[in-house]
Amino acid sequence: MSTIQNWQIEDAKVKALDDLRVELNILASREQTQAISGYVSLTTIGKLGKKIKETRRQINSYSQGGRKLNLFDKLVFRDIKRNVEVINIYYDYFHNPKNEMNFVSFFSNLMGNKSAYYDYLQMMNPDNYPHEELDRRNELSNIIFNNEVDNTMIFNPLSSNETLKEIKKSLMEKFSENKSFIESFYKYNGLDVSKVHVDISSTEDGRDFFENILRTIALNSEDFFCYKDKEGKIKIDDLCAKIALTHEYAHAIHFNLSQNMPNGLRTKSEDNLLYNQRILEEGISQSSELFMQDHIAEKQQALGLSNEEVERASLDNKCVLARLLPNLVWNLLQHRELEEELNPKIPKQFKKLTRVVFEEISGMKRLRKDPFFLDILPFFEFVDSSLVYIEGSRRIYPVVKKMKSQGYGTNTILPALFHGCWSDVKAQEKFIFDLYLPRLKSEN
Repeated sequence: MSTIQNWQIEDAKVKALDDLRVELNILASREQTQAISGYVSLTTIGKLGKKIKETRRQINSYSQGGRKLNLFDKLVFRDIKRNVEVINIYYDYFHNPKNEMNFVSFFSNLMGNKSAYYDYLQMMNPDNYPHEELDRRNELSNIIFNNEVDNTMIFNPLSSNETLKEIKKSLMEKFSENKSFIESFYKYNGLDVSKVHVDISSTEDGRDFFENILRTIALNSEDFFCYKDKEGKIKIDDLCAKIALTHEYAHAIHFNLSQNMPNGLRTKSEDNLLYNQRILEEGISQSSELFMQDHIAEKQQALGLSNEEVERASLDNKCVLARLLPNLVWNLLQHRELEEELNPKIPKQFKKLTRVVFEEISGMKRLRKDPFFLDILPFFEFVDSSLVYIEGSRRIYPVVKKMKSQGYGTNTILPALFHGCWSDVKAQEKFIFDLYLPRLKSEN
């Protein structure tokens, strides 16, 4: 059964708008690149403002035309409008001097949810935050973390230590095994990964990533944990590597399958906005991790895993997202605090320090005494390091749950998600349930 489909726009005006939004995304991505590099060109900002006005004018003109569109074109048009709206919100807040929107409203509007800012704060409430799961995963990982061999020693090319050489050899064998294991998982579910290259790397920031220009995945060596077990034997734990490799392969597959969609729904390096396309893109890769967690449990015996190791793998996705949340909430509060501090209209008695508010919300008292426990980051940096993963999972997981409730399996759910890099999750959901799945049934 083939799950790969090709969808294109029929209406010429919608296609022109789709190409126009790609031009806008590229220009907005240039601003994003500049901000990450520590500067902003006013010339670029001027061009961005003009392009936003032009694109919105074209959208408004088309909206009043009363044309009848097929459902796919309607969904693409809806996605274009949300895409442009997000860029306009970002531009107005950061670059329009006439805009008086406060940070709380800006963030909530950017997320497309009026209560988004406060929703994230409530996620840190002790009743909502997964303290028990984090404690259990930490307990299960304790023997590894306390007896770990430093990876920089293992990959030191000048080392003459024979034990380290043997560990490196075993680790590279594990790397090959994991690559085959993940490739088999995706192939079994009807997804081709044969043209994707995988290298092991040792970047200082510990990142894994997919480089779409070279179609190459870089799996960081720190995803493999070499440690001495209770019996004094050196072991290599590769559960994190399995999850990480699954995630990056998902990016590679998403990139490939999105090329079967219209221009504005394709993943591209030149217009991949952190605060727009990246959110649903990361949500989809996060979802792939959940399926791998289930797959690991199914293959427990073949992989020779203990019950504790399977349990640890099952907690991985939820706990990783939970560990990112304090950093996100801390920075949301910091941006609010700075804005209030500069606002003379707010009486001093109503201005609260971030560390006080954070303690009140989370019950975590450490930050009141240790305000440098978490970093204060630029907007783009906390979006990139935490928001895209958490918000992406919040948007995509319900779509996955809905497909599961209707009896669809991994071999249908994953391909459905990989068709297009959408800005509007409701448009993507409607595409999947009203177009993709019905066509799949009719063709098979």
